[in-house]
Amino acid sequence: MKAVLMISYVFPPVGGSGVQRTLYFTKYLPEFGYRPIVVHGGQRPQGGVQDKSLLKELNPNIIRFQFLPFELACLTVPIAKVFRNLGHIGAGLSWIIEALTNYIERRISPDELLFWALRLVNQIIQLVKRFDVKLIYSTFDPASNHYLAWQVKRRMGLPWVADFRDLWYTKSECPAFRVRRDRHWLKVFLENADAVINVTEYDRKVMMEFVPSVPSGRFHVVRNGVDLNNFPSVRQCRNDRFTLSYVGTLNQSQASDALVRALGRLNAYVNGKGRNSIRWLAAGRLESQYRSSITSELGESFAFLGYLSHDDARSLMNDSDVLLLMINRVTYADGIVPAKLYEYLASGRPILCLTPVYGEAARIVEKHNAGFIVNIDDEEEIFQALRKLYDAWAIGKPYTGASRDELWQYDRRELTRRLAKIFDECIASRHDKRD
Repeated sequence: MKAVLMISYVFPPVGGSGVQRTLYFTKYLPEFGYRPIVVHGGQRPQGGVQDKSLLKELNPNIIRFQFLPFELACLTVPIAKVFRNLGHIGAGLSWIIEALTNYIERRISPDELLFWALRLVNQIIQLVKRFDVKLIYSTFDPASNHYLAWQVKRRMGLPWVADFRDLWYTKSECPAFRVRRDRHWLKVFLENADAVINVTEYDRKVMMEFVPSVPSGRFHVVRNGVDLNNFPSVRQCRNDRFTLSYVGTLNQSQASDALVRALGRLNAYVNGKGRNSIRWLAAGRLESQYRSSITSELGESFAFLGYLSHDDARSLMNDSDVLLLMINRVTYADGIVPAKLYEYLASGRPILCLTPVYGEAARIVEKHNAGFIVNIDDEEEIFQALRKLYDAWAIGKPYTGASRDELWQYDRRELTRRLAKIFDECIASRHDKRD
């Protein structure tokens, strides 16, 4: 097997959706002739989620090297915690330390993990030599994954595949010079990678337009997906209450007051028939302000479950009557395809897709006849879709989701096969250049 160095700061037992793409690549790459040598970080000082259920997905053939965080917050966060417990003055000092840390980190390009990457360059080069690595793979974000891969490529001359799980947009609170530096690094990465992988056609187009001098053949789409082994069959369930679920982060750009009002109307519609109220379950991260407005409208019909392990999140999907998909109101909304969409499809449950545009996510839902697509801000349209879904459920003939036979193209094994083919092409191309 050929050794491939895979740089991904986040990796199990760290949890979250961003972990799973590289995790499943490492799980299936040995089937296609590649032995992953994984370089990853650890729990960052600011905290985060852990998901030990992901550990069982690890392939025993991979080799892992964990390098602990090395960033400004490693020093300042513990100090701030000490001050926070020392009364009003200590709390004030703690706030100053945290604010200063954020101020400095917003000025570091490509991101605050730059020092972690710089510290590792020589150690990673030794790993490359030790395991006779043939290719480097890195995934964004953080961008420092790519920075580290770029440094190793420069020193060792190995082919490099740069994976972008998202487009790179600098946070709005960062200064203008940080934006310019980030754009500089993006250009460097795209021009020097032997292959660039995006998760949507929209993202691929944006990347190609950013560096028109780079041949289009270097840009590929390998979508996010689902391990169909984790969804062996569509389970039949019958809840005592019509249950809608949302899994993942729900921030202000996704928050829909129209949905909350429509659900309030649906509750009134259901209660008018003398039946149990509906239930909306949300798992993941939910902004407190939006949570308050939901609770105010729906009361006990809404429950926030917090972060769930990947296993528990799948169970929630399987046990729901409708799955909510909410697309952000941003300029690039057309290209947003949340990673959870593929697991939604595999659950066989109908999807209610709330979106500001008819983009790639909506087209996937429509392609697989997997549910309803509505305007995220149109209360009446949302209510009518909800009522149709409820009425069908109430008479025991619920809407179904995607057909299992159509989902092979999103299976993690199939997606890894495509990735391995890109690896093969990059290695072959590098050998041809040497000859």
